[in-house]
This record gives sequence, structure tokens and C-alpha cells, in this order.
Amino acid sequence: MQFDEARYVQEFIKKLRGARALPDDLLERYAITLPATDAQIAAQVSAVRAYWNKTYTGSAFAAQAARMCRAEDERLRAEHGSAMEKRAWWEKRQSERRSAAQAAVTVLADDLRQRYAQFGVVTSVTVEGIAAKLGLTRADAVRAVEQANLTLVEGIAIPESEPIASFAALIKCMSECAVGSVPELVHPNARPFSLIDRYACTADPAKRLDVVAVDRQSAEADKRGVSATENARRAALKILRRACKDGVDLREIALYHLVTIAQEIVPHSISLAVAELQKAGLERPDAVTLAVVLADQNSASGAVGLSKVRTLIGSGRLNEARQAAMSLPADSPGRVEAISEVEAAGERLSALLGEVKRAMAVPDEVRAAALLREAALISIEDAEEALAAVPPAPPTDLRAACDGNSIKLFWQPAPGHDDGTTYVACRTAQRPPAGVSDGHVIYRGPEQTCTDAHAPVARVSQYGVFAVIHGRPSSRPATASVTLLPPVSHLEADVGPSDVTVHWSAHPEAQSVLVTRAAQGVQRTPVAVTGSSCTLTGLGEGQTQHFEVTAVYRGMDGTELRSAVEQINATPRSEAQPIPKLRARPIEVAGAVRVRIAWKPVDSSDVRILRSDTAPTLQFGTLVSQDEMTGFGEEVTGRRIPGQAEVAIEADLPAGVHHLVPFSIGGTGIVVGRAATVGVTSPVRHLVVTPFASHATVSWEWPANVQLAEVSWELDGDSDSVVIGQAQYRSEGGARVPLGRGPCTVEVRAVIMADGVTFTSPPVRSVIDNMVDVAIRYTVSATPRVGPFGGRSKKVSFCSDEGCDGVHVRMVATTGRVMPASADGGFVLLDTALALRPGIAVEHQVTVPQAVKRPYWVRCFVVGGRATLVDPPISSMKER
Repeated sequence: MQFDEARYVQEFIKKLRGARALPDDLLERYAITLPATDAQIAAQVSAVRAYWNKTYTGSAFAAQAARMCRAEDERLRAEHGSAMEKRAWWEKRQSERRSAAQAAVTVLADDLRQRYAQFGVVTSVTVEGIAAKLGLTRADAVRAVEQANLTLVEGIAIPESEPIASFAALIKCMSECAVGSVPELVHPNARPFSLIDRYACTADPAKRLDVVAVDRQSAEADKRGVSATENARRAALKILRRACKDGVDLREIALYHLVTIAQEIVPHSISLAVAELQKAGLERPDAVTLAVVLADQNSASGAVGLSKVRTLIGSGRLNEARQAAMSLPADSPGRVEAISEVEAAGERLSALLGEVKRAMAVPDEVRAAALLREAALISIEDAEEALAAVPPAPPTDLRAACDGNSIKLFWQPAPGHDDGTTYVACRTAQRPPAGVSDGHVIYRGPEQTCTDAHAPVARVSQYGVFAVIHGRPSSRPATASVTLLPPVSHLEADVGPSDVTVHWSAHPEAQSVLVTRAAQGVQRTPVAVTGSSCTLTGLGEGQTQHFEVTAVYRGMDGTELRSAVEQINATPRSEAQPIPKLRARPIEVAGAVRVRIAWKPVDSSDVRILRSDTAPTLQFGTLVSQDEMTGFGEEVTGRRIPGQAEVAIEADLPAGVHHLVPFSIGGTGIVVGRAATVGVTSPVRHLVVTPFASHATVSWEWPANVQLAEVSWELDGDSDSVVIGQAQYRSEGGARVPLGRGPCTVEVRAVIMADGVTFTSPPVRSVIDNMVDVAIRYTVSATPRVGPFGGRSKKVSFCSDEGCDGVHVRMVATTGRVMPASADGGFVLLDTALALRPGIAVEHQVTVPQAVKRPYWVRCFVVGGRATLVDPPISSMKER
């Protein structure tokens, strides 16, 4: 045995940093190793005392440790003298130490058993920390763990930061599609699973968390319909697939997600954290291990001094961290390191703000905003101040297109734009707009399109669209230029047996109009124009003529500018014959009500169907003028269905009674056909059937201009119906249908009447196949916000159309991203019995404890009595 100063400092002196008392192990203090001779022990004691005498002066932590050792050595020498240099004295100390260690092991085992027996595991960090305070070796600590019948957990790697940059977006998508974990997203309903060592599904060990599984689930999601839930699921899977391509282990993402769930609950209760992890699908052994490990980390990070400074820096409160570091006592062992970390964070913040200035010099507003988001992780205060000087990025993909006599603008939001972004579109003549007040402002609002109805004709218009966000400068403009050249409008053709006249309307600033004609066997040739029309004669009957009409303008430099080409076909026809019979009936196509209008052609004339709300006065077979025809009503257009025997049109007509008249257009004029009448009414919407003990209440949204509805039902083999008016519907709160032993099918049709004829809409159907309890609606709203972070009080209001008595409800608050499914667990905010009068709301005021950290949910449950609660929108139950 020979004194090794470097080893002694490393293994003993350094452990005394910040200690207020010396460990009880004298053999460790004097670096004595048995067995040894008296001479070896005397030499070792002498060498250790020499080191203390050499080191005790000064202010370093080693000097403080040496002073403590010298003081204790003086007391021991006064009591034991030279016996301290004998082997027998040290053997006795060793025996006493072993006895004390065994007693301490028992104490440690009892303490561990009391604190961790319900979990069955304890971390090495906890055990070694307690063992160090008791002066026990690691071997003693392990024996204590075994004596307490616990499993020692060590070497668990917990992710400390987000494994992917889009982690927040992933969690948002998972919350919107109500998925509690990454494994459940990839393998729906495949729970429970383990994750600490590796991912393993208990029910199917063959399942894996990899890109193959993600692609398979993405393909399944694509087969399902479009909805908010499925859209969110597809977006979440897309993020995971990108992470796989970047080489990220999906297990790391899944584990970090569970860490974020447990971290919010562990400070309040390890048991609740275990329950929340199990609710997310994690097997209990892994849930217990993860919760206990996080509890130890949380305990360490919540300590004062250096840990507090680090916590403040990590939460973006650099200025508070700087104050905390400077307020540490001068002799605090962590003061120097705390100040150093604050200065390093400040340097990083300065570097980021410098990069922001360089990004704005480019300019690159998107990068500047991204850098400020990173700076906000260090100092929210400084980042927000810098952001106030950074304009948003300009809109992207600006397009300007001519639309008749107007110009339409379309653009896309840039990264960083949100619902609070306002867009300003301006027009100038010689150069692009430089600011939001430069030139003519043609639009200001949140939409991503606008129309300029006053753009100059045959002149270049310069457009600029700016993004404006409150509290920040306006963006640079997205620019586009276009020249408005309106085409001709109202292009029509009048035909005779051997002639065609084409006429149109041109913009007042058009210099001329060019017309070309082409037909089968005839090359495209120009046609002479007279005013706003042109005429061709000597044409063969039934030979279609194709016309192209172009408006011509003059630019500022005299250049000829041509509009887009408008086209029309015309076929010379002989005398038209009237349509003797027109059939019209409502049909349902893809959930929409349309009208099918059909007739048998009698010749080659052009047949047009016009509709009117009033009966026609035109007689069958009468020749009428173009003005008389168009004066009757509006032309019916839609999908034309040609056939061998008849021609049909499927048209969308507004609700009401329509009088339809076919007009046949031939070479000698327009002849009136036989009229038909059809009634169109939209079906009722949002049919709601509320069953009670012996009857059900049926309610719906009435179509516009409908006063009657037919309610029919089929129950226990019998059917019946009733016609109800809106006045009766409002007074009775809907229609009532009886209920029996079996299912009841209810159908509701909207009804309109004209001249004693009844027209009904397609039915809306619902089947009642079970009985339900009293329905109670409730709403949750926040009280007025106080301070920058808002209040914690909420108002909950209960209401029932039927009323209720003796219904016991409980309102709970739970942290995490998964909505609570039961009243068990969480913090109870309200526990009361409801006695409601029909239609009269009862309000309660509740306060969410500060211990409930965001994000959290508030939700009500029925815990007694027969009732069903109707949840309000998710946005009012969840606090982010």
C-alpha cells in the first residue's frame, strides 16, 4: 500500500465538493486498504496528513475538504493517539463500518420498498444518490435493491429533444385524428406494445415500426374517404415516411412522444403518469420504467442553483436565467458554471440575431423567421422584439389572368402566413407597386384571390400583392403584369334555310373585329364585317359553319393587339316543327335533386328549353320572335343526354314550381312547343331523431320556401304518415312518431303544392333501433382573460330539452394530448347532481388548478342516473 495523491483526489476529495460533513468511512478518508502491516498503515496515515497540510490553505473546494479532514483528524488523534497507526485499530474500524453498512443497507431497502414497491423498479440514479448520503458502496446499494425485491433500472436512454423538426406538426395531426401513440398510428388497434428496449406488439410480434409498415398504412388511409380525421391521419403518416427516408428511427419518435405525455404528469404523480402511458398503449413494465426514470430526471432538473438556471434557459427565459445566475452566492459551487452557460446562451442568441440581419439583407424573410423561432428557444423576449422589425415573406405563385372585361389575381400564402394575415393588392402603370399605398388599391382582406373590374384596356397593368401581419412591416410585393384585351361578348348566330348572321358585342375601345369562317370542305377565310355583325348567304342546309371572332386593339405605341378568340357554330335550317310533348320529372343524382327533361325530336331544328315561374300565355305552334322567346324566362341548361328515340337534359333547378316550354329554332323562325310543369323542392337537411321511452322527436332543417313536410314511419309491420306545417313544427318542437318493440324507420319529405298538385322531395331516412337516455348538452367557455397568460377559470353550462332529475355529473381536467375517455383519473373540477327544467340552462364556475399544465383537457361525464352528455366542440374542451 502506497499513497497515490492523484487517485486520492479523484476518488475521495472531489466527492466532497459542496459537502457540509465528511463521510463516516475512515478507511476511505485515510486511503487505508486491509490487510496491511503496522508500518504500511503508519506510512499511509502520515502521507494523507501531509497532503491535508499541503492543501488546506486557499479558497478552492479541495482546500475546504482538507480543512474539514484536518479538523476531524485532530479530534481522532486526541482520542486515540498512536493507536491510529496500528493494524488492530483499523481492523476494528473496518468491522464497525461493515456493521453500520449492513444496518444502512436495511434502512435503504426499507425506504426503497416503501417508495417504489408499487412500481417494482428503481433507477440506479436514485439508489446511488441515497447510497452516497448513507456512505454505502455500489455493492451495498445493489444488495439493498435486492433486499427490497426491486429491479434496478440502469442504462435507459431517454430522448432529450425532438427527434425530427416536424415533431410538433406530427403531434397536431395525431391529436386531430385521435391517435394516442405513434405505434397506434402505424398499426391501428395493435396494442399494448413495449418500446423501452425495442418496439414489440404484444398481440403480434411480427409487426414492425419501419417505412414498409408506414407505406402499408398510408395505402389503407388513401382508400378511405376524405374527412378531417382521415386527412390528419394521412398527414401524420406522411411526416413519418419523410422521417424514415431521412434515416430517423421511428422508435425514437414514438418514445419521445410518450416522454412528452409522461413529463407533464410525473411531477404530480408517478402513478398517474403510468396510467396515462398505459392508456396510450404502452405495456405496464415499460410504462413504470419510463415514469420512474422521468421522475428522477424531473427531480434533478427541478433543483435550485445551476439546474434552475438551465431550466430557465431551456424555457426561453434568458434574462431571468442571467438574473438567477448572478444572484447565486459567490461561494456557490455552481455559480461559475451557471454564469458560463448564460454567457454561452447569450453568445448563441447574438449569433442568431446577427444571422437574422444577414438574412434580411438578402432578403430572405422565411429564413429570418426560422432563425427567430430558434432564438425564441433561448429568449422569447428578444426574439419577439426582433420579429417586430421583420416583415413577412411575400405571397407566392402570383398569377394574373384576363377574365372578360376584368383581370383576376390568384396567389398562395408563403411560409409564416396564417389566418391573421391580410393581403393588399395594388395596381400601377409604369412599374410594379412599391408599397401597400402605391397606385390603386384593388383589394384588402384575407382571401387569396381578387378581381380588378376597372383595369385599363390595351395597356400594361402592373400588380403587386403584399402580406400584412399586425405589429410587423408589410412584406415585399409579389408582382405580375398583364395586358387586358377583352374578347367579344354575347356572340350569337341567327340561321335561315340558306343563310347565317353572326352578331356580337365588342368593348368600346376595340378598334375593329376580325371574323373567319370555316366549314366542311371550305378553308378558313375572312368574312366581311358590318358594324357588330356579319352575314353569309347561299349556304347548304344542314352544313355547319364554324366562326372565330377576335377583337383588335391598339397599344400605346400603335402596335396591333388581339384578344382571345371566341368561337360559335351555326347550321342553316328549314322551317322548325313544334315539340308535341315534353316530359319533366325530379330525380336524385349523387345526393342532389335535379330535373330530367326529355322530348322526341321531330326535325333537325335547334330545341331550347326555357322555364318560368308563371304559366305560359304562348300557344302551341305559334311563331315567336327572339325577344318573345327570351322574354318568357330563363333557358334551362345542363348535361344533355342524346339518344336514338329521345333527347334529355339533366338540369339543376331552384326549388319551386317551374313551367317549361320547348322552343324549336329553324330557318324561318322560332315555334312554340307543348309546355310541361314540374315541382322541385330540396330535401330536408340535418334530420335528427331523438328517441324517448315511448316516442321519438323528429326535427330537421327546412328548405327555403317550403311550408309543409310529410313524415312517415314504419313500425312493427305497420306504416303511417302525417303532413305537418312549419307553424305546428315550431310550436311542438318537431314532429312526434310512436316507438314500439322493434326498430322504427322514419322518412321525411319536403312538400310543395301548385294548383292543387302536390310535389314532394326525395326522402331523408333514419332508423331508430335502440332506446337512449335523456340528452344533456353542455358548453365550456373561458372567463375573461387576465394578464398575458390568461386566467384559469371556466364556465360550464348544462341544458336539456326534456329536463332531468338526479343525474350525477363530474367534470375532470387531465393533462396530455389524448382526450379523457372516463371520469377516472385527472383533477376533479366539478362533482354535482343536476336537476334541470326543460330548455333552461344551469351554469357552474370552476377553476383549473395550476398543477394542470398545458396542454390539458376538461370534460364532463355522467357517473350516476340515466342520461347522455353531448360534448361541445373539441376546441372548447382543450387548452393548448
